[in-house]
Amino acid sequence: ERLFACRKCRMDRFEDLVKSASGEKMLNPTSISPSVHSTHQPSKIIHSSTISRALSEYRLIAELSLRGIVMEDFDASGDYNIVPCTYQHMNEATKILIPGLFEFCRVTFPDFQLLSISDKWLLIRNYEKTFHSIDGIMRKLRRLGKNSSIFFSTFTTYLSEDLANLFFSDCPDKTHAAEAAKTLHDWIAEFTPILRKQIDRIDPTDQEFTAMIGLALWSVENVDPSDQLLAMAARYRADIIEELAKEYRQTIGQEELASRIGVILCLLQEIRVS
Repeated sequence: ERLFACRKCRMDRFEDLVKSASGEKMLNPTSISPSVHSTHQPSKIIHSSTISRALSEYRLIAELSLRGIVMEDFDASGDYNIVPCTYQHMNEATKILIPGLFEFCRVTFPDFQLLSISDKWLLIRNYEKTFHSIDGIMRKLRRLGKNSSIFFSTFTTYLSEDLANLFFSDCPDKTHAAEAAKTLHDWIAEFTPILRKQIDRIDPTDQEFTAMIGLALWSVENVDPSDQLLAMAARYRADIIEELAKEYRQTIGQEELASRIGVILCLLQEIRVS
């Protein structure tokens, strides 16, 4: 029997990971009643490595289980086999990622649970692709280095220009598969070199990547947020930038602080629009 093959089993495992990481019990995102009468609880994003690791392990275990691989040692930083991504891989991995993001946001940003269900879904829908991109870039640099021409498309799969046709090989409707494959190929060919050049030049630290992951969640200028969500987003973005500023004061110094924050914000925007 495949381990963690069903959604409930995957979420039970993630609950165990989060409980051990944060000392909290996992909550259903739809079970929280929104309230505007609350004291703002600051972000935990910069120093949330334990929670981030729990999300990574949850994704790793769940994705590998879909391929019939049972992991005895749950270590997302360890060695595991990555394979070319296909349409079905991406589809299933997204189903795995979405509930994980709900829990990641709840634990990392405590006020998230005070939002209405519609605002939560608005955030996650707007966030998923950008989170996926930033996380994939960060893990690619850690695992494969700067010179690799491939990139992570899910936690355990990868894509490159020459794999565009393979990606659609298991698509249920192949009516426009050839056209879609060409579009994917051209997108990879156009944007991958641009992002690689930017990232090589800026060379973000792990803390800066983590800050971008947090800032991306609360970047709501391209959606229609409620007043509560808009105010919460402004507070959390300010929290994250202040956390980043504290790191910079101890490393690059006050004089370079503002310009470096500007560089990171510009890189985040490049990733979001690519």
